[in-house]
Amino acid sequence: MSLLAILETHPVQYHAPVYRKVRELGVDLEVIYGSDFSIRGYRDREFGSEFAWDRDLTKGVPCRFLDSKAKDYDAVRGLGIGAVLDEIRPGAALLCGYSHPFDRRAFQECRRREIPVLLRAETTDHALKRGWLKSRLRDWKLRVIYRECALVLPIGTRSLEHYRRLGVPEEKIVDSPYCVDESSFLWDEASRLNHRERKRRELRGRISDIVSKDEKWILFSGKLVWRKGPDLLVEAAGRLKRDGMDPVLVFCGSGEMENSLRERAKELGVKALFFGFVNQSGLSEIYHASDLMVLPSRQGETWGLVVNEALLHGLPVVVSEGVGSAPDLVRTSECGAIFETGKVASLAEGLKKVCFGGFASERRGACREAVAKFSTRSAAQGIVEAVKRISR
Repeated sequence: MSLLAILETHPVQYHAPVYRKVRELGVDLEVIYGSDFSIRGYRDREFGSEFAWDRDLTKGVPCRFLDSKAKDYDAVRGLGIGAVLDEIRPGAALLCGYSHPFDRRAFQECRRREIPVLLRAETTDHALKRGWLKSRLRDWKLRVIYRECALVLPIGTRSLEHYRRLGVPEEKIVDSPYCVDESSFLWDEASRLNHRERKRRELRGRISDIVSKDEKWILFSGKLVWRKGPDLLVEAAGRLKRDGMDPVLVFCGSGEMENSLRERAKELGVKALFFGFVNQSGLSEIYHASDLMVLPSRQGETWGLVVNEALLHGLPVVVSEGVGSAPDLVRTSECGAIFETGKVASLAEGLKKVCFGGFASERRGACREAVAKFSTRSAAQGIVEAVKRISR
């Protein structure tokens, strides 16, 4: 097979392991990153803090960076893509988006050189509500883009439905499911036994109030911003409290809503812990200490990879209908519940169903089974199959 060029704005902790696996499966590749800001460290506007990922995102994969000065995602432009493509002369190019200036430049440079483009992006129709005119214009632009792609690689059900709606023929579709890197976590039952009680004792020590034996530790992992809906979780926990339950909220993440969430939880008498941003190496013990994970996003949640992470750890989830992965990963009651987007009452009912569903090892097994095919290997195999088709 000829060389595969992967063009991406910056190293992403969920993508880099897939590229390593693609290379292990025999595809010669090189990754062209617009910038290394995610390795150097940067300030995320929604998190409201500076951080850098604690994993080596370049290990095992040949890569180069076009700009070492860009400070964040918005500053990446992709100058120099054409020169690199002329140098390495790939047989195909994998792109991870279409709207960012870097992605648009990558498309243009590949078209000029007649390099077949494979698109693996967070494509969906549900994440944002648009008016009639904007929807028509978006559809027209995307139809043009998809016609220019040699193949598209949907990441899940809603991604596949999106491509089909816009007329992409079946022979141009190759599945490459969205995933997290299993090797980054201590997710098995042995790890749960090692971490759960110790971490829960630590968490109890951070709460001034007495925690009852019927406590339910509910995890939220993500940015504390309106579109993610953490305020909906606090309000729903207040309803559980009034109904005699004892929820304890654990927030892993930071953002502009943190102070208001603290104040509202206190008003409702809901116990809540705020950890701030937690890197991947520290997440497993928090997942194991929790009883369920909630992603109550209002909009903009094209997938929600924290759902993959929670299920991998055997943790049932409660997600809104606005979460892109809901149809794929929350198919049965053993895995959790789906609630009506933006509705506190619906979220509270979903929490009750999961809390009273029990957390036996059989249920944890069902959660892990639900996410099993959304693995780095499955994602990589999809990319390998796409490269083979181009080669043929």
